[in-house]
Amino acid sequence: MRSKQIYFPATSYDFGKIVTELFGINLADLDMLLDEQYKEQFKVGADSSTIFHKKFYDKYHEGWGELQSLYDMFIANVIAPQYNEDFLYQKFPTFRVHLPGNVAVGAFHNDAEFGHPAGEVNYIIPLTNSDGTASVWVESEPGKKDFEPIEMVVGRLIQFNGNTLTHGNRMNETQSTRVSMDFRVLPISKYDEANNSESVTLKTKFKEGEYYKRFVKTNLVSREETINSLIKSLNADTNKISDGYHTFGELYDHRITLFILVARREKKIQVWRSKKHSDGSEWAGWFLLGIGKEKGYQITYHLPIEKWDECGFAETLDAAPEFDGHTSNDVLNRLKLLTS
Repeated sequence: MRSKQIYFPATSYDFGKIVTELFGINLADLDMLLDEQYKEQFKVGADSSTIFHKKFYDKYHEGWGELQSLYDMFIANVIAPQYNEDFLYQKFPTFRVHLPGNVAVGAFHNDAEFGHPAGEVNYIIPLTNSDGTASVWVESEPGKKDFEPIEMVVGRLIQFNGNTLTHGNRMNETQSTRVSMDFRVLPISKYDEANNSESVTLKTKFKEGEYYKRFVKTNLVSREETINSLIKSLNADTNKISDGYHTFGELYDHRITLFILVARREKKIQVWRSKKHSDGSEWAGWFLLGIGKEKGYQITYHLPIEKWDECGFAETLDAAPEFDGHTSNDVLNRLKLLTS
């Protein structure tokens, strides 16, 4: 089989947006940033030395957390389901630019010719829609040389056996630049630690910890954990993150308003507020609003200090009552008892 296409949600894994922000221009128009550069056809070794590659890899070496996190999440959620064993994957994807009037790689080849280990599987993530002379051409069987272009569409991951199938580019006769990223995966059963060959592009040996990272199927991280890790690494504003209906910020506003309403209407149990915890510590910008002082009955929430005046109906304490260790579930159960 020449290649296989795997559909994935492009909006969830919008690599194109991240790379577009780096260059500040539509990726299909990258060639517009050039004057007379790169008019000669690229040769092997020089096809990854453009100003575009330099900018891309410089960003990576500086620490490109946004792209690295999204890539690792992509591996966990799109690639891992394709395998029934642990695998090694390329630590960071290779960047490809196929300019009009040029090629993206210097020669037709298979990856084994460059020392890549047997058993590797190739993947391409298109960042632009491309076909024909702007695409990658692959033979159907090793040595057959019956090359055909692979249609490259954003949101369709391309999988093929580039280790044994000869592949390459034609001169791009379109008016648009093709931009893509590619990477390789090696099932752990195919890994040979004795292989000391080195990547031509990344200049690292095909070893775990250098060219590869290991993905452990038995320790598969949940999508929720992956998303939380991504949020943390990007230092994202969680108030703006949505479940598709409401942002966290909106939901917290609702919770705050509803608890103030419940506390205001409570007549049987004493309601209090304090800017200090029972040990005298404070959270800058927050205060405690509570229902009940006795252990086993406390219901408390931290509220923004902007809500202090709105809670003037509550008794003001120098410090909160000694904390009874109540959990989130305890609070839910105690709230239910208030209405019973």
